[in-house]
Amino acid sequence: MSKTTQSKSNLQPLTSAVFTTIPVELPQVNQTAIPIWIRLPKVGKSCPYTGLSRSTLNNLVLGSNPPVKSVSMRKQYAVRGTRLIHLGSLLAHIESMVEAPSAAEATDVIWNT
Repeated sequence: MSKTTQSKSNLQPLTSAVFTTIPVELPQVNQTAIPIWIRLPKVGKSCPYTGLSRSTLNNLVLGSNPPVKSVSMRKQYAVRGTRLIHLGSLLAHIESMVEAPSAAEATDVIWNT
């Protein structure tokens, strides 16, 4: 037998992976992350985070002293732009609208007869 024939006969199929370095694991991605800024929803749609309509969001972000922070992203001298709403500010405003029930209201029971 020649040397090359002998070396070919000793070849075994590779049954397991051979690593030269430690395998790298991908970092976990947080699927529940919420954005910092959101766009106004399209006409006829509601906000996916709050359920508020486009017109209600516009009323909250426009005016002389709006309760919700927003910014208009547009180029200089452009007529149109993209309005971005600060989601944290919007959620904080909604939370401020919730009133805790008083002690008297919590103990009162209203019966419909």
